[in-house]
Parts: sequence; C-alpha cells; structure tokens
Amino acid sequence: MTAKLEHPSGIIKECPVGFSWTTLFFSFFVPIFRGDWKWLAIMVIADFFTAGVAWLAFPFFYNKKYIEDLVEKGYLPSTHRDADILSSVGIHPK
Repeated sequence: MTAKLEHPSGIIKECPVGFSWTTLFFSFFVPIFRGDWKWLAIMVIADFFTAGVAWLAFPFFYNKKYIEDLVEKGYLPSTHRDADILSSVGIHPK
C-alpha cells in the first residue's frame, strides 16, 4: 500500500506504508535512494553497534518514520484516500 504526499512547492512523493520489504533486503541503501540522510546515519550507527542485528528491526518502522519526517517538512496527503491510509498507521498530518 502506498500514499502520495505533496509539498506546497508541488513536489509529490509516493511513499510505501507498513512493513518495508526493501529495507529488509537492502538495509541502509533504502534511505540513500530516498535521500533520507538522517535515517541513513541512524541505520549505519545502529548496525555498527549491534553487529547488524538492528537491520532486522528497521523494516518494521522505517516507512512510518520516513513519512513522519516528510510531514514535518510540510508534505501533506494528496487525497482523502491518502489521508485515510496514513491515519490507519497512526500518522495524522495537520
């Protein structure tokens, strides 16, 4: 399931919601491709200090954290359907 988020400047991002299979298989490469430098640093540091065990935890919450960061930067759901999808996972943009 995905939700589209739109920035007031017109930039639209389609974000996967829920479990992140891509993070499970590709680990810290996912934030690199998304340009999410904050979570890249967090993942690399956590993987280093846990000898890679943290890699198994990130797929469960990374998509939600990524969307929350976009909402903080001013992105909003494009449609009511997208807002409902975000609400279903506990994200309530203002």
